Order: sequence, then C-alpha cells, then structure tokens
Amino acid sequence: MVSPPLPFGVPLSSRPPENSRKSSLSIRLRTLGSAAFTISFFFNWFRTLGAKTPGVGIPSHGARRSAASLQRPLSSPVLYKSPTKRGPLTAFFSVLLFHFSSLFFTPKEISPAFAALTQSTPGGGEICNFFIPNFRSGSPQSCEDPPFPIWNADHTQHFFSSTSSTSSTSSTSRSFRYNSSDPIACEARALIHRYVFHNDRLLPIEKVRLSPGQAGVINGWGLFTTLRIMRGEAFAFERHWRRLEKDAAIIHLPMPYAGPRVRVQLQEVIRANKVTDGCARVYLVYNQVGFWRSDEPQPAVDLIIHTAPLPEYHQPIRLAIREHGRHAASPLTGVKTISWLNNVWSFAEAQKDGFDEVIMLNERGEVAECTAANLYIVKGDTVFTPPLSSGCLEGVTRSILFEIVGEAGAIVKEHTLRIEDLYSADEVFISSTNRNVIAVGEISGHKFANAPGPVTLRMNEAFTTYLNDYVTRRLVAASR
Repeated sequence: MVSPPLPFGVPLSSRPPENSRKSSLSIRLRTLGSAAFTISFFFNWFRTLGAKTPGVGIPSHGARRSAASLQRPLSSPVLYKSPTKRGPLTAFFSVLLFHFSSLFFTPKEISPAFAALTQSTPGGGEICNFFIPNFRSGSPQSCEDPPFPIWNADHTQHFFSSTSSTSSTSSTSRSFRYNSSDPIACEARALIHRYVFHNDRLLPIEKVRLSPGQAGVINGWGLFTTLRIMRGEAFAFERHWRRLEKDAAIIHLPMPYAGPRVRVQLQEVIRANKVTDGCARVYLVYNQVGFWRSDEPQPAVDLIIHTAPLPEYHQPIRLAIREHGRHAASPLTGVKTISWLNNVWSFAEAQKDGFDEVIMLNERGEVAECTAANLYIVKGDTVFTPPLSSGCLEGVTRSILFEIVGEAGAIVKEHTLRIEDLYSADEVFISSTNRNVIAVGEISGHKFANAPGPVTLRMNEAFTTYLNDYVTRRLVAASR
C-alpha cells in the first residue's frame, strides 16, 4: 500500500510503522471526531446565549471577512447571524458518519489531508506540523508564536493540491496585513517569499546565512527601503535608491553596490518568486564596524533583497497618538535604518488598543508622521503636511504627491502641525509605499464623519494614475 503524502514540514522519520498505522488511525479518528462534536456543541450553545442579548454574539464568517466589512469603519456595528438550532444535531450525525466510514474506508479515501495529518508522530506538534510549513515537533513554538516565517509557495501549493477539491480557500489566497497580528490561520502569517538575493547569489531563504559576527546586524547599523511591485515591476526604484545613497552618506556606510545592478538583481528575485503584485525590501547591512565582529571573510556591506505579498488595508483607519515618538534634533532623524524597534513597538502598542496606526509627536509636541507613513491634513483645497524638520521621513510617496497635487485640484504646503490642527481639519489622510493614499476616520476618539473626503479621493486617484503610467512606461521600454 502506498502511503499518502505528508504535508510539507513533517519529517519522514516521524511516520509510524506501516503495520501499526491502521489501528492508530482508527483510534485517532474516533477521538478527534468526538472532540469535533464537543467543540461544535459548545460553540452553538454560546451562540444561543449571545442571541439572548441584542448586539452580543459570535459574528458570522461572512460578516467577518466580506469585502463590505473590510470597507466599514471600525466603529460601525457588525452584523451578526442568529444562532441555528441545527448545529449540534448536524455535528452529531457528522461524527457518526465519520466513525462509520472509518470502518470501511482508509483515511486517505475519506480525506487525504486528514490522513497526512494523522500520520505524524503523536504529540503536541501535530497540528502545527499541519499548519506551519517549517515547524518541527518538539520545538517550543506554537501556532500562536510561529517560527521565523518562510513562505514556501511551491511546497504549500503542492500540499493544498492534495486536499479536498471542495475547499475554496487556501493560504495562498488569504488576505494579509503588513506588520499586523490579525488572528488569521498560522500558515497565512508567513510573509516572506522563498527566494532571496544575498550579496551575489539568488538563494532559497534557508540557505541564507547571517553571522552573529556581523556587527551591523547586532547593532542595527544598516539601511533598508520598501518598494511596491506592480505587474512585476519595481515602482520608483530610482527614487528609493537615491534615498539609500543619501542615508548611507549620513551614517558613513560604504556603498559598494550600483543602483542599476541592484535593480537587475531585484528583478531576479521578483521572477524567481513569481511576484506580480506585491512588495520588496532592499537591505544594506554594515559588517565591518563596531566591537562585536568576527574574523570571518565577509563583504564590508551585505546586500539582502526579498519579496512578500502585498499587504491589505481598509479605510478609513483609526490613529492613536504617541508623545516623544520622534526626536527631531537627532542627526539620524529621517534616516531609514534597520534599527526599527521604536516604530514596530509603537505600532504594536497602538494595535493592542484597537488602532490601525499611531501618530508620532516629536519632543516639541509637534506632529511628525506615523510609524510607517507620512501624514496630511486638508483645509479647503489646501493640503498641509509636517516639514522634514519635524523629524519625519522623506517618503517616496510623499515626494510624488508634492509633484502631482495639482492634478487633484489642490495645493500642498509644508507646515508645522499640532494635535489641535488635526482635530480642526476637514480631512486627514496618510501615504506610504504599500498603501498609496488612505483616509483617516478617527484620531484618538475624534471622528471624521466624511472620510474619505473629496480631496483624499482625488489625491489617491492622481497617485494611482501616476503609478500605472510609470509601470506601463517601464514595461514598454523593457519589451523593446
């Protein structure tokens, strides 16, 4: 008898002996079937309790994941489905049917995916072997805290192709949020694509080695930039590279790489990972600096390029406020370094309170930016944004909006902003590489009823037109 395939990540050595597999599977099927009945019963019982109180209950799958709900402001009520009385009864008969079928059919004939799951070694790591591609039994990680995410599209697609054809959703078709902790399935958290360009070679990510003797890695001495990929083309690469060169001069990082050559290498990564729409990151890590260095042969600066799926965002968004989030007087203000803790930590803290992003104030109490986006307010037909002296990053999207604002029928001015200026604005929006232009619907409890406003919509339309025209010109030039 040919054994059904194991899911990617389950070692062959974990298979039980062939002669003991049938009895072991039969026991597991009955045990898991009983567990499924119990879970289904209590789930529907809680739904019934929730229905007795208006507005309380378990939101339906459709309400939670529909396109309409993604566009709904977070403060809007969520639709709930009334509980069904058929749930426990359906679960009961489903379990009986599953028990009965296991007496006459092999698990592979019932469900190839379930058979693959139950062939792994008994223990706490079985479910994670099923959901996390690179999980290993016995490791301390769990589904809630997966190991370093590696998205292996080839293996994952092969595994899901062996599951039931009635399943309409796989991990490759889920929606992602950048730098977010959405409660989605464990395998869908893996963002980075498989192939990475490291220094002079394109490698599978598990072959890429970073050493503890690289002082830039340990000390955060390096630079990065995030690029938008559209129709397989890196948008505004030359602008991103100029900013990297400018920042390298500020932090005295050697620049042994040439922009045109790096662009070719980026395209290699895009092709290898078959990215049509997504995003990419280019890292420059300073190796030969500081005290904690090793004597390994290594270049002065490491070049790392990888890609990921395009994040998904809703609008309007909710913003929190953080005091002393930026230090405008610092000589490193506006430099996009790999020392990114202040940003990701502030972002995570805001998300714990239910916000989508956070406004960073400088030491003078002035508005600087968000953790990964520039901020704008609208009064009439004039768009105001904080000056670079506030401590904000000179974003690539920000620079483009300065050039095309006339096409949106508006003007833009740099102006020092304070919290009261945000509250009195007609509209507020943010911009970034992966988000284009997104409206703000709330700032720490203060709501903007008309978000997205007319100027915000026109700015986004003008930027989208610029983006499409840029990519079209690049693709036409490449085809000649």
